[in-house]
Amino acid sequence: MYKQLVKCIFLLSLFLKAWLNAEQSVTFGKSGRFGDDLICYLHAKWISYKFNIPLKGNFSSFAYAQDLVLYDKEMHLQEADKTICFTSESMLEQYKDKSVCFMVEYFPESDLEGPKPFQVDWKNPVFRKLALEMISSKKPLTLTLPPKNAISIAIHVREGGNYDVNKPLCWGAKFPPSSYYADSLKDVAALFPNKMLHVQVFTDAVSPAQMVKGIKNLLPSDLKLTWHYRKSENNETLNVLEDFFSLFHYDILIRPNSNFSLVPELLHDYTVVIFPQAFFFTETVAGITERGIKIDPVLHKKLLNKRRHQIGNTIQKVFQNYQ
Repeated sequence: MYKQLVKCIFLLSLFLKAWLNAEQSVTFGKSGRFGDDLICYLHAKWISYKFNIPLKGNFSSFAYAQDLVLYDKEMHLQEADKTICFTSESMLEQYKDKSVCFMVEYFPESDLEGPKPFQVDWKNPVFRKLALEMISSKKPLTLTLPPKNAISIAIHVREGGNYDVNKPLCWGAKFPPSSYYADSLKDVAALFPNKMLHVQVFTDAVSPAQMVKGIKNLLPSDLKLTWHYRKSENNETLNVLEDFFSLFHYDILIRPNSNFSLVPELLHDYTVVIFPQAFFFTETVAGITERGIKIDPVLHKKLLNKRRHQIGNTIQKVFQNYQ
């Protein structure tokens, strides 16, 4: 009887030790493209933040991760860490007494690409601040900043450069035609009549000038815009971080269905955002059938009433140089 009692106590102590040492953590899947990697990381970071469990960075193929603060500040996933695919938040309760690292695989944030296993509160101010701090650049970057005496429009054109040579037509929302950008600029001009509008084009196109010319040709001659874009060598591997962080400094964002420019929309309050909301594709052609538009009424009123405005003050403070 005594020996059985001792054995029971010993087994109970082992169970309690394992239970007390059980630790949940979360990591993220691999993609290899900067915008997709950011989305994947931010989804896992939300689970880490919301449920107060450690995040372990899966940085083996995270594009530009070593240039960001998160690479130094986050724990790194180890080979010994056993992962289990994270499919719903209920799994946290299901595995609460087990040591497990949840793997949040990539899923699109855009509503055009299907349902999500969970929702992120992108307006949560604490999470936003944390996310912006983690994805900051470790080194100073030469950003493309807008003039302060104009309403600034950032246009992101994912042309593909040397990477997306073969563009599936079902990806039509990722590669909108020139007419999408021209029509979007007309919408912006209608929202800001008689205002000076500055257009900055961010693109991975090998020939930005040719691409910009295609947009300009579809605009009415009386639409007064100032334009800026890179006229020297350009492709999908140049100025990636510089362009990404520059996007946060503009009043208005016109974007394709690309995570590269979707992330700034999620973490920054623009006055106006225009994006593809519906598209079509056939065996030979694809196009945008509906454009979505989000307008912040408070910021819109401020821009209408101010001739000169300070741009990106909050973001400039967040993206201070990492020491």
